[in-house]
Amino acid sequence: MKNKLALCALVSLVIAIPSPSLASSEKNKVHTACKSSVKEIENRSGRITLNGIKSKKGGAIARYRTSINGEIRVVNCVWDRNAEQVSGLFDRTTGLAL
Repeated sequence: MKNKLALCALVSLVIAIPSPSLASSEKNKVHTACKSSVKEIENRSGRITLNGIKSKKGGAIARYRTSINGEIRVVNCVWDRNAEQVSGLFDRTTGLAL
């Protein structure tokens, strides 16, 4: 009985203490850098909404929805994991760099 009680206490302790994962801290870093880059786009207005972050071998791609020149656009932000910086912003529909 004491063993079961001790095991339950240990499991509840592990569940109660949140442990930050590396993936979430990297996603926060990507989101912060990409959002500040999207804010610098010329003729951008309105809210910037994150639509998702996809990891890839050399980095990540974050998709944002914002208004550019009065039109709603989806912007892809490419994050380079090795350099730890934004390597490019691209309009998803036209494929052109911003």
